[in-house]
Amino acid sequence: MLLTSPCKSNYVAARRQTEVQIMQILGYGEDALTLWAMKNKLDVILEALNDSSDPSTCQVFFRPSFGRSGGDKSPQFGEFDFIILSQNGLYLGESKDVNPTGC
Repeated sequence: MLLTSPCKSNYVAARRQTEVQIMQILGYGEDALTLWAMKNKLDVILEALNDSSDPSTCQVFFRPSFGRSGGDKSPQFGEFDFIILSQNGLYLGESKDVNPTGC
């Protein structure tokens, strides 16, 4: 919240009243798993890529598909689900569920 006021104390008082609400996001499938992995397992992913970069210095671009049409006879490839830019490399990735039936 930005208040344009000549009085700084009004701005400080208004800023203290502003609370940031954290939204809970529920998801399923490949996009949700990709987002979870980027947020929670980036260090493991970098290690698997033999990249010694500190995860906190990486930039991650998450690009959910939002259900591109496809299926067994019409796979949709060509758009990356995520891009990781580390100190040592640039990684383009696509997430695929290797067991879509859940068995």
